[in-house]
Amino acid sequence: MVQILLTLIVGTPHQASDVFRALLAAPNVKITDVLRGMPAEASVGDRVAELIERINAEVPVIMDVSIYQQWCPKLARFSFYTRNLAG
Repeated sequence: MVQILLTLIVGTPHQASDVFRALLAAPNVKITDVLRGMPAEASVGDRVAELIERINAEVPVIMDVSIYQQWCPKLARFSFYTRNLAG
């Protein structure tokens, strides 16, 4: 989870805030469902969901969005784009 969230912050800093907000507001579903439900302008959602599914085929990935929700505020402080979501 931490690696995935940090990858979003580093790899797509301009979209990380939108992704973190979507994760924090999501009901308890799979992270890939949240990412695929992102608006079209947040193109990173589909790409990251696909990547997570490919990784999950080889190594189990935690998919429960509630776990990611616990980490978003802690990791948000590492980016200028997400720092306002820091807890």
